[in-house]
Amino acid sequence: MFVTRTVLSIALTLVLAAPAVAQVGASPAPLIQAMAYVSPRTDPTAIEFVDWAQLKQLHGSEGLDSSSPLEDRQQFMLEVARNESVPVPLGIDRLATWPDTWGWDNTDLDWQARYLDDRTVLRFGDHWDPAPLRAALESFGYEVAAGGGIEVWQPPEADMPTDLRLERISRDISGSRMSLTFAPVTISGDERTVVIHGFGMGASPKQLRKASRPRPERIAGTPAARAAAALGDVASASVVASRQIRCARPGGEDPLARNPEVSTIVEGLHRYQARSEGYWRAAADAPARIRYVFSYRRPAQARADLEGRRTLVETGLPWGPPAADLTLIDARVDGSELILDVEPIAGHPGPY
Repeated sequence: MFVTRTVLSIALTLVLAAPAVAQVGASPAPLIQAMAYVSPRTDPTAIEFVDWAQLKQLHGSEGLDSSSPLEDRQQFMLEVARNESVPVPLGIDRLATWPDTWGWDNTDLDWQARYLDDRTVLRFGDHWDPAPLRAALESFGYEVAAGGGIEVWQPPEADMPTDLRLERISRDISGSRMSLTFAPVTISGDERTVVIHGFGMGASPKQLRKASRPRPERIAGTPAARAAAALGDVASASVVASRQIRCARPGGEDPLARNPEVSTIVEGLHRYQARSEGYWRAAADAPARIRYVFSYRRPAQARADLEGRRTLVETGLPWGPPAADLTLIDARVDGSELILDVEPIAGHPGPY
């Protein structure tokens, strides 16, 4: 499965570089599927992604879903919490109650992504039946507006119990930063993709459908898409893009003041347009391989920064203690993308 999806990811990279070439019988890698929900007009672009199908495969839990025994689901989530690094809440607190309340939990997902506008896109496995979710939405007072190939479920005006609010999925797992009392929900025509919207019930069904429809053509060829495609088939990832990003020093005391050599390297780096980071591993007990991708406006900028970024990794990086625990495996330039592959000495993929 890993090899097959890697091949698909490489094929999609070619499509991103040459959008006019049509694909026949190939599906994009999961991260690229998630990127198709991003609008390049959003400035900056930010996406956090986790491939649940790959994590289940790594930990020998391919057949796990919300109908599986609670102990099995808890064991899988604990293994992920201990051994993996995912940028979205694990949902451990939902395992016991959400299958009965909402008709799913995280073990039903193929992949999950969060976006800058507080949308959460849930891609369910082929086994999943959306009927219990529809019944739950209706029982809590949601009203459906069908049409356009995407169902829009508008939330009730009345407040919902805190422990049942769907928007908890896009917040801290403690719920301490809760700001909405409800969240519109859309279900795609293929009944496998559910979007939980974070911008409230003021949006019209037309706006919600637009935000729920993947459009790979609008992201193809952008710096963010190139940075994402260069990651390959990763278990989890984050992608950030803006018009120009500079490696800025953290606030407060300058950590480079005592190291003028490193300070000179950082000052000489070019602005990049997008950055991505993600990791993969061959098996659950194998060390993680972390990849960082910097996408530049021009290939010459990437080539000019290669030696500087390689040196920063080899000298331990200036930004924090974990950097000293990384070993540089490879540093190269591919077009306008500067790619760094590193391996944590301890094997655990994060935090880096």
